[in-house]
Amino acid sequence: MENQMQKAKNVLNYLVVFFCILPLTLQSQNLSGRYCQYDKGEKIDNCIIFLENNTFIYNGYCRFGDVGSDYGVGHYYIDKNSLSLHFDLTKVSYRNYHNIERKENNSDSISINFRVVDMKGNKIPYANVIIENGEKISKSTNIDGLISFRAKKTKIPKRSLISFVGYQPYEFFLNYDSDYNIQVNLDISHGCNITDEIWNYKIIEKDNQTFLKKKDEEFRKVILKKTNNELE
Repeated sequence: MENQMQKAKNVLNYLVVFFCILPLTLQSQNLSGRYCQYDKGEKIDNCIIFLENNTFIYNGYCRFGDVGSDYGVGHYYIDKNSLSLHFDLTKVSYRNYHNIERKENNSDSISINFRVVDMKGNKIPYANVIIENGEKISKSTNIDGLISFRAKKTKIPKRSLISFVGYQPYEFFLNYDSDYNIQVNLDISHGCNITDEIWNYKIIEKDNQTFLKKKDEEFRKVILKKTNNELE
């Protein structure tokens, strides 16, 4: 009889411990909301948004000093107090394109005329345009987004590179001894797309808050204040 009572007490104690630990275990297996990096108490706009189905979106300052920002999407995995961000869903897409009108001529040189615009057709003044084959010629578009070159016919193909701050650089080749009228449409720079990387963090619970830490980096959950609808 005493053995049965002792067994019952052991089972009861086990169930109490199990149900006390279970909420913590379930909580640690999923993250939700927006976590942003803090440095010396100040929030930095490097943030991770945790979504359903163990997916996340990361957006932050470009690590390589480029115009734009870091951007990445992927799955996250939690093992006890360790978090791994797998950037396996980021899609890299550069939508720059150009249209060409070509016309034959009988001279020993050709004219190459550029018009540089954005995706909505708005002119881009002061864009840098380079024509290169053996020698490099660099010019900037005028206030109407236009620029013209003269080049010798013998130097084919000619590499063209168009760039402007805040836009994706674009490169293509001219392969014919003809006069060219070219419109280049540049897409806005989306910064540094993060692909095929894994970032690891420690999950730390302290003072009813969840922190994500890696070396000198610390991310905290951003709380929406009810009083003035501002983010903390």
